[in-house]
Amino acid sequence: MSHPSIRLVAAIVAALTLAACATPTPIKDTSGLSRETPEATYEYFKTMARNNQWANEWLVFSPNFKQMINQAAGRNVDVGDYSMARQALPDAKNSSSQMQMLLNSKLDGVQYLGPDRARITISAGGRQVSPLMVRMTRWELKIRGQETPASGTVQHPGDAIQINADGSITVHVVAEPGVAGAIRTVARDQIEGFAVKSQWFVDDFGGLVGNVGPAQAQPQPGTYAPAGAATSAPAAAGAIGSGSPDG
Repeated sequence: MSHPSIRLVAAIVAALTLAACATPTPIKDTSGLSRETPEATYEYFKTMARNNQWANEWLVFSPNFKQMINQAAGRNVDVGDYSMARQALPDAKNSSSQMQMLLNSKLDGVQYLGPDRARITISAGGRQVSPLMVRMTRWELKIRGQETPASGTVQHPGDAIQINADGSITVHVVAEPGVAGAIRTVARDQIEGFAVKSQWFVDDFGGLVGNVGPAQAQPQPGTYAPAGAATSAPAAAGAIGSGSPDG
């Protein structure tokens, strides 16, 4: 049986040549939404999926998962490709059995595998799956005139923030090539804000796509490759999915 996440990757790649047809629904109140815990991230993803907020769905996927998509596609797959797949493919639309399972599911429990890893169990209609989540640190750079901040991830907050002997704080992050190319010419007076926050990401669907069930073998957890690290992935150099959650 092929890995469920690989089948999703194949679906996304197949959709790159298809036309889009749906429209996102604005979410008027996001005050109760967050990604501070696995439970909250599950509810966040369901809310975004229900309202066709594909770009925000894409933000929830870990760099490891996006890197796998890049490898399967043989090129950089971005949020536009993912949005097109969600709109154009019958198996990826909200009306599909897989998405209905997610949208109608309830959270049965959370098993922590460490301080930064957790497997949640969800169920609906007699089906049960266990997606893997990982906690990472996401940085955001808000630029004047741009609705979406430039962003990326690091493994831990200490990788980005250094407290110096005199009490001053130095922030250092390495942007992925695609993000670096977009922000390298931004003037200092165009920067409106910078934030570093801890968030949970979906690292593996755990059987959500395709034939699912409690008896299905669980995939092995993914690994994180920091920006600039050596990797065997053929599309890793400059890959959107290798370290930037926005893609």
